Amino acid sequence: MAPAKSKKTVAEIVTETILKRMQEGKFSWHQAWNLQDIPRNYVSGKAYRGINLWLLRTSEYKSPFWLTYQQAIQAGGHVREGEHPRMIVFMKPNIRKVKELETGEEVLQFGKPVFRYYRVFNEEQCEGVPSHAMPELKMNARIETADRLYAAMGDQAPRLERGRPAYVPAIDVITMPDIKEYESTETYYRSLFHETGHWTGAKNRLAREGIVRFDMFGSHQYSKEELVAEFSAAMLASLYGFHEKILDMNVGYLQSWMTRLEKDPDLIIGAASQAQKAVEFVLTTAGTSWEEVLGEMKAEAPAAASGAGVLA
Repeated sequence: MAPAKSKKTVAEIVTETILKRMQEGKFSWHQAWNLQDIPRNYVSGKAYRGINLWLLRTSEYKSPFWLTYQQAIQAGGHVREGEHPRMIVFMKPNIRKVKELETGEEVLQFGKPVFRYYRVFNEEQCEGVPSHAMPELKMNARIETADRLYAAMGDQAPRLERGRPAYVPAIDVITMPDIKEYESTETYYRSLFHETGHWTGAKNRLAREGIVRFDMFGSHQYSKEELVAEFSAAMLASLYGFHEKILDMNVGYLQSWMTRLEKDPDLIIGAASQAQKAVEFVLTTAGTSWEEVLGEMKAEAPAAASGAGVLA
């Protein structure tokens, strides 16, 4: 009798999904992001975060709105027959109360988070579901709002000095060329967002191992930190409506990530989760939040075309 197959973890399922899309050429790190592209729940309008950004953003659909099979019915329509869903991941903290043997006092014990996955459909896969539209954002509004992000941090903002793009943990400084040296404003901000992602990992901030215990370039720890910074840059760029290609990785680099992901299924979920924390740290330091910035960007944008409903 053949041994029973062990049940796959959510991390393994997510990683297999992404690896498959990479091999099929359907998962590209070269994403052109903008305000319209951020995947959102059709009903609540809330933007998906973490790894769910990539699980949904790499689809072939133009609409950013996603909903469950039941939500489509509740909206007065239905999912077309033969349509295939996409997976999203939900993480539930694993916290329980236990009694200490010596004192008998109850304390909180933190275990490994529990991951669950759900299946959703794009609104373009549905019939009878009212469509939503998102306004396009002008470049000057993107630049102004991104500038306000750093200005709002006040004396807690990253310290910038001239030099090649880098974060230097030893002196807690981000070095950047002058914006005029970049081929476009978008590439400047993409680079600044990447280094800001590294900056959040300092000991006095989020204390990520890739920064606090940096060992060597090319190590597993360094590679994970680079992935966190790349995810952070992509999230911030998408949040602020930039169209630039976010993760400028060549084919060889992409292949190296495929190898790493095959060996460590938890890597991509972990990196995306840490990147989300990095972005939220930046926004909190600036006195704002993910949803507040999205609302601000929508307010900055010109009105949508007549007849197109915008989900509030």
